[in-house]
Amino acid sequence: MGAYLKAEPTTLLVKHSEFSELVGLIEDSYVLSKLGLTPNNLSGIFRNEDLSDLFDFCQSNPAYHIISYVGPGRYVNKYVKNTNSYGLANGSKDPSIILNMTLDPEMPLILEDAICETLAILDYIKNRN
Repeated sequence: MGAYLKAEPTTLLVKHSEFSELVGLIEDSYVLSKLGLTPNNLSGIFRNEDLSDLFDFCQSNPAYHIISYVGPGRYVNKYVKNTNSYGLANGSKDPSIILNMTLDPEMPLILEDAICETLAILDYIKNRN
């Protein structure tokens, strides 16, 4: 008895800005509040306990869909059961679009810049008169 793998095409993106633009990711909590939704933080992330509100909203507003945060820096453009965080989008609904920021070759530079900026601010606070 043999087995086979049915490979589905996947669009892998490594830049958050490209993914966000393509799927129409809504990360602004103020925009979400105007839509009648209440995210758990300022970056528009929803938790498992908010799923019923998201499903109801998407059902009454078919232009929107749910995306899933499946791991550190990894987003999937569809609902994935049993993940901890979700988001709302109003762009492409193609479920084969995924984001994996950990594969971005510029990620070490981005992290280094963020750390340097933070250290500079802390140094300024520590040494100011």
